[in-house]
Amino acid sequence: HAGDRRRVIRMGIFLILIGILSVAYGATVMAIHSGVHFFVVWYGIGAACIALGCSIYLGFWEMLPAWIGGAVALGLAVICIFFVVLGLKIMHAAHQDVPADLDFLIVLGAQVRASGEPSYALRYRLDSAVHYLKQNPSTRCVVSGGQGANEPCSEAACMHAFLTQQGIASSRILDESTSTTTVENLRFSMQTILEQTSDKDHACPYRDFSFGIVTNDFHVYRALAIAHKQGIEHAFGIAAYSTPWYLPNNVFRECLGIVKNKLTGNI
Repeated sequence: HAGDRRRVIRMGIFLILIGILSVAYGATVMAIHSGVHFFVVWYGIGAACIALGCSIYLGFWEMLPAWIGGAVALGLAVICIFFVVLGLKIMHAAHQDVPADLDFLIVLGAQVRASGEPSYALRYRLDSAVHYLKQNPSTRCVVSGGQGANEPCSEAACMHAFLTQQGIASSRILDESTSTTTVENLRFSMQTILEQTSDKDHACPYRDFSFGIVTNDFHVYRALAIAHKQGIEHAFGIAAYSTPWYLPNNVFRECLGIVKNKLTGNI
């Protein structure tokens, strides 16, 4: 029917536009040179949407058996619902009350620029850490992050220098400079704390401590899930700011990171 054909054509055009927007968004993500190549995913999604939209627009899709189209539509709907629900959980985790006078903050590392300055994401985390540490002078801090191939120094060294420049005493800061993932950030930070406490013979002395995990808002959910999996019971997420434009990219990446961590048993 002519009406059905027009609806199919509109669907094809809609998917082509979504594909173009996805590619354009990926280009803006690539332009910030974050050191992460996740923008390629947006190119892939864009290419898939454009290809599917063209096949629908040109009538090729209608040549397939109806059950194939139904199965593809159902699969895409399930995937979209999964990511939307998980994305909402991720953003909800960023809004929680954090108690005063935590024993330790753990500031998770992020990209250090070639100049040695923290990237925007890392700067936001450090600003949140400075704010809490100045309001709670008894809290100590672990800065956690190794040196990537495109970084001039370890993330921990960059963070330590920034905190001291902001008036935080170096004696309050512990460096963990070997980790490369969030899982390692937390595991190695605990080891660093154990090495600095007087309860070294205790099986798990950090169970008696309280922790604030400082990271960007989109990363709090996964960081806390990993912390709880590692037996860090008294952990609270301290959500730092993130640039709203890149939030879809960061939340989508976090969703895939959660799936990966779940499959590897780290959550």
